[in-house]
Amino acid sequence: MALSFRARLLWSIGLPLLVVYGAMAWILTTRLERGAVARLERGAIERVGVFAGRLDDRVRIQGAEALASSFAEFDRRVAEAGARYVVIDASGKVVHDSDGRIAEGADLAVSAEAAGRPQVSGAVREALAGRSGIARVEGTLSGDTGWLVHVPLASTGGAVFAGASEATVLADLRSQMRLGLSVLALGLLAILAVVWGMGSHVTRPVSRLALAVRELGRGDLDVRVTGIASRDEIGDLAAAFNRMVADLKHHVEAREKVEGELRAGRTIQTAMLPKSLPTGDGFALAARNLAARHVAGDFYDAFEDRGALVFVVADVSGKGLPSAMYMAVSKAVLRRALLAHASLADAVADTNDALEREAIGSMYLTAFVGRYDAATGRLRYVNAAHPPPWRTGAGETAEVGTTSGGPIGMFPRRRFEEREASLAPGESLVIFSDGVPEARTHDGEFYGEGRLKSFLEHAEAVDAAAVAREVESFQQGILADDVTVMVLRREA
Repeated sequence: MALSFRARLLWSIGLPLLVVYGAMAWILTTRLERGAVARLERGAIERVGVFAGRLDDRVRIQGAEALASSFAEFDRRVAEAGARYVVIDASGKVVHDSDGRIAEGADLAVSAEAAGRPQVSGAVREALAGRSGIARVEGTLSGDTGWLVHVPLASTGGAVFAGASEATVLADLRSQMRLGLSVLALGLLAILAVVWGMGSHVTRPVSRLALAVRELGRGDLDVRVTGIASRDEIGDLAAAFNRMVADLKHHVEAREKVEGELRAGRTIQTAMLPKSLPTGDGFALAARNLAARHVAGDFYDAFEDRGALVFVVADVSGKGLPSAMYMAVSKAVLRRALLAHASLADAVADTNDALEREAIGSMYLTAFVGRYDAATGRLRYVNAAHPPPWRTGAGETAEVGTTSGGPIGMFPRRRFEEREASLAPGESLVIFSDGVPEARTHDGEFYGEGRLKSFLEHAEAVDAAAVAREVESFQQGILADDVTVMVLRREA
């Protein structure tokens, strides 16, 4: 599960703070503690040395008998401090023990050895040699580790030993360290709390923006970011988002309006195509028109005239709405010319001149125009730069004729030739626009005339709908160009 922005902010700041806290804690509990303990050791030796100096002064002034009266004065003070002291003479014999545990006259070194405390006997030798020092001894006062400080007593040649538990000696230091660590921890928590609060303050508008983006992704064009009044980058982003959504809604509504008009245009255009095709004895006629966009530039037409079947398959240059409008005009002009002239060539030439006079930009159309006699199978046609149709059946599939003139509506006074072909019983004539052989996939592979020929040769039934489905399937439903197919079959 992904962490939220606020959690990542807390983690990115909190982790370095934890590292810093750990480093400070390590410094406090190791290096600083060692330095503080060393200072305490020096201070303990100095304090015991002061005590020994006072005893020396009294001995020098009042004599050795003054020690007894001095002990009574110091026992209470030392006991209140949680410590004890022992005074030995030059031979290592105990002169006084403030705690009364060791009898006077006992050899301190021998007693320590017997008790299994070699640190004490070593300290006695150091002290009688005239050296001050400190040692850690297990169970000096109890089972706990204790500090044992020894300082020579110059007036008698003996020494003063002072002992206290380590817990008592380090109590203030450890209390200060605990206080320091607590302050660091509280400071860390306070910083993290501030970071969390700042993260909440910063991420709240970002969360609102993210929520608005999700709603927009679900298609809600009425979503708006509210509650962000800041004038910083986040506020600018929220205002820009609201403007963007408003503009997007406007564009979508405009697009929907245009698409609605295009759908209406396609409906009108479809209505302009023949609602039903002529039928009669000896032939069958079918057609199919697919638009690459909402509207198409291809069209077909068919009607009976002078006892023959007249049919047209045409392709206007370009695609979309301009082509659709040009298609409507050219279809009407061509039908009128075909009804007015018995000659297909004259009808196409009149249509060419009429469209060229209108000078509708650089648009033009290609067309295959035919007049078919169902009784004889005779076909007269004009191919105005249109793909040649295919004749299939009776064991053969082949193109029919070639072009007999250029595009319609491009140049004035263009002449067109009328040519002738025929259909045998059982043969079909497949007329199509260039959207069939030039159909292509998303990676640019063309359908081509080879595939069309193979399909016509192996199809169980050659009809316009089957050819259109084949081409549409090849392009996976995304047409590169308009597709129009007409199939005229001579019945056996």
